[in-house]
Parts: sequence; structure tokens; C-alpha cells
Amino acid sequence: MKGQSTCAHVLCPCAPVYATPTAEGGTKLTVLYERNVAIFELRYGARSAGYRFGYAEIYLDARGRGQGTFIPAAKVKLEGDNNWVVEDFGEFPARLMGLRSSGRVGTAR
Repeated sequence: MKGQSTCAHVLCPCAPVYATPTAEGGTKLTVLYERNVAIFELRYGARSAGYRFGYAEIYLDARGRGQGTFIPAAKVKLEGDNNWVVEDFGEFPARLMGLRSSGRVGTAR
């Protein structure tokens, strides 16, 4: 599934977006996107240049409201059959609170 995310009023394409059902009847969205690396990060060899992705986990209830975590700069690896390993550039991920879905929220397929 492809989608779009708005962060600080900037629309960025997100691919892939994985939707999985939760035990409580809601939906877990796993969002992965390629972040824009600033030219100064590349020019001066900043350590953050190696963290090419952004990553978010969003938990929505059946009414489309929820919370989650957001990592603006991350290294993402796939280990084994279906395990994501996400390394955060910062110390802690940002907490997303008061989220609302603007589209239809149904059961994940």
C-alpha cells in the first residue's frame, strides 16, 4: 500500500505502508519513507547521512484515533523472514499523540 504523510505541512510520499490488524480490533500502520538528505550532510560527511530512511509505527483504534512513534532518521534492515531492525539516529524516537485518520479505517488485509 502506498500513501502520503504530512509532517510540518510538507507532504511526502510514503512507500511502503504496511497495515496489520491488532488484537483490540484496530490497525497498526508501519510507515517507511526515504528521507531527504541535506547537501551539507553529504558534503561534510555527517554521520546522519547514513540514516537514509524515516520510520513510524502508528496504532489506530476502530474509530481511527490513536498514537505511535516516529523516527525521522533511521537505518532499517530486514533480518530473517519478517523481522525489521530499526536503528534510530537520535537517542529516543518522537512520540505521536492525538492522531486521527482522515480516510476510511477498516480491518487490515
